[in-house]
Amino acid sequence: IETSKYRIRIDEISSGKYRYASWPLKNKMSDKPDLIVAHGEIVDDGSDGNYHFQFKKDGYQYVCDIIEIGAATDPPADLFVYKGEKEILYQKANKLIN
Repeated sequence: IETSKYRIRIDEISSGKYRYASWPLKNKMSDKPDLIVAHGEIVDDGSDGNYHFQFKKDGYQYVCDIIEIGAATDPPADLFVYKGEKEILYQKANKLIN
């Protein structure tokens, strides 16, 4: 996903396990990521087709909500970062990168 500040790539590294990599928007994806978090998982949000990826590292949780079905004004995805239980970052995705 791409937000106003970050470019995030989520890769499946093994069956059902995912890796989160992020770069500042000014950097290229060919550059070394600023953050890599392995062993994430995908969570189905129910019958509406939406789902999210969640990753945990060093007391932080990174959540990427993918919005397949929503209102025309909804972004294609949302990024949330939590430290413990506290939300410390929220950004709407401008686009999904394939």
